[in-house]
Amino acid sequence: MKTSARVNQIKPAATRQITDISNAMKAKGIKAISLAMGEPDFPTPEAGIEYAIKAMQEGHTHYTPTQGIVELRKEISTYYKERFNLDFNLNQITTGTGAKLLIYEALGVLVDPGDEVIVIKPAWVSYVEQIRLLNGVPVFVDTRKNNFQPDIRDIYNAITDKTVAVIVNSPNNPTGALYQDEFWIDLCRLAMEKDFVIINDEVYERLCYERAYVNPLQLCPEAANHIITINGVSKSYAMTGWRIGFAVGCENLISKMIKLQGHLTSGSSSIAQWASVGVLREAQDKVEAMKDEYLERRNFVLSKLAEMPYIKTSKPEGAFYLLPDISGCYGLKCDGKEIIDDVSFCALLLEKSAVALVPGNAFLCDDHIRISYAASIEELSNAMDKMKSFLMGLA
Repeated sequence: MKTSARVNQIKPAATRQITDISNAMKAKGIKAISLAMGEPDFPTPEAGIEYAIKAMQEGHTHYTPTQGIVELRKEISTYYKERFNLDFNLNQITTGTGAKLLIYEALGVLVDPGDEVIVIKPAWVSYVEQIRLLNGVPVFVDTRKNNFQPDIRDIYNAITDKTVAVIVNSPNNPTGALYQDEFWIDLCRLAMEKDFVIINDEVYERLCYERAYVNPLQLCPEAANHIITINGVSKSYAMTGWRIGFAVGCENLISKMIKLQGHLTSGSSSIAQWASVGVLREAQDKVEAMKDEYLERRNFVLSKLAEMPYIKTSKPEGAFYLLPDISGCYGLKCDGKEIIDDVSFCALLLEKSAVALVPGNAFLCDDHIRISYAASIEELSNAMDKMKSFLMGLA
C-alpha cells in the first residue's frame, strides 16, 4: 500500500517513544522512572474542574465557534492586559486544541513549498517536522556556543529571500534558557526590516525563576504586525490533557489561522474551554505555588548533578528542563557496552538503571540529554541516585 512521502519523511516524537518504553517496562513489573515527558505532575486546579462540571450541567456540550467561545477569549484578553499591559481585541485572539496545533496553523498560513523557516536550536521536537509537513525548509541557528542564548548576527546571516518566519521559544524547551531583552528588540526590528513573522512560542512564560519573562511586544510594540504569540494552559496550569492553546496577534494573521482550523479540528472541546476560563479567572495563585515547587526541584536536581562525574550542566532560568552535556562519557563502557553518543547513553541508562531520559539529538542537540524535573522530589531523588550509580560504574 502506498503512503505519502510527506508522512514517511517525518520522525516520531522521541519524548513519546521513550515514555512508551518506560511504561512498557512498568507493565512488566520493572519500576522505571521516567523523566522524559514535559508534563506537569500537579493536578489541574480546582477552578478548572468546577467550571468544567458546571459547563456540563448547564448543557455547554455542543460545537463551539472555531475561534473559541467568547468567554474564553475575553479571559485571554484580560490576561494579556493584566500580565503584560498588552491590548488584544477578541478578533486578535483564537483558541485551538493545544498550542501544537496553533503553531502548525501559524506555519500553515505563512509557508509555501520551498519557503524557509529559521529554527533556533536546541528546539522542541515538533517544529522541524511541522515545517517539513508543509514542504518548507528548516534553517537552523545554533546557540550552544553562547550558553544557549541566540545571537542576532547568526539569525541575520541565516535570512534569505525565502525566509518567511523565525520560531522562538523562550523559556526554551529543552534548555530552559530565557532569552535576553536585547535579543528580542533586535529580532523585532529585523522582522520589520526583512518582512518576516516571529512565531513566539511562550507556553512556559509563567515558569521563570531568577527574572521575569517579558513579551516582545512590551519591548517593541511597533512590531505588532510581525508577531504571532502562542500560549496555552497545558504547562502553567497542569492541564495537558485538556488540550487548550491560544494565539494572539494581528487580526490578518489570526483570521487566516481560524480559516485553516475550520478545516482541521473546528472548535476545541467546549468543556475544556470552560475549564480554561476557570483557571485563567481564578487559579493564578495555584500557578505561583507550582512555580515555587519547580524552583525547589530545579535546585535539587542541579545539586545532585554537581556530584556526578563526566557530565556538566548550566542553570536554566525557566521551564522545567535541564540539558546536561554527557560527551565526557563517550568511550566509557557499562557491562561491555560502549557509550558512543547521547542515544546510546539514554539506552544504557534505561536498560541498566530503569531511568528514562530523552537524548539531545531529538532536540537537534547531540551530546546532551534532557531531564524533566516535573516530578516529585522523591522520584527525582531516586532517579538521580540511580543515574549517579550508573555513572560511577562506567569504566
